[in-house]
Amino acid sequence: LKDLVIRSNNIKDAGMLALSETLACYNKTLQKLWVNNNNITGVGISSLASALLSNSSLTNVYIFGNQLDQKARNAFALVCSSESPRLLPDNTDVASYQVDGKNYLAETWQFHHSH
Repeated sequence: LKDLVIRSNNIKDAGMLALSETLACYNKTLQKLWVNNNNITGVGISSLASALLSNSSLTNVYIFGNQLDQKARNAFALVCSSESPRLLPDNTDVASYQVDGKNYLAETWQFHHSH
């Protein structure tokens, strides 16, 4: 399995936590993951961001349309906007930016035109 699309399935945090554990510990072949519009909060998005740090095969992750609260924004900022980002800008549907020391995520334009 290289691509997994779980858009608009309402998996919430419970589903994302289970999937993140699998990605971090067991699955090393998945390359692209779509979890858009699943009612996932910072709890689930943070677990996904942590899984990305131990899963080097996962190169594309799409999360927009979830509850991107401050916890989610902080976690995803770490994988998107460091000096050597874990996710490259063309491989996700969000861009991280800061205003007054707070992290924010914006939906990226290229996502709609490439998928």
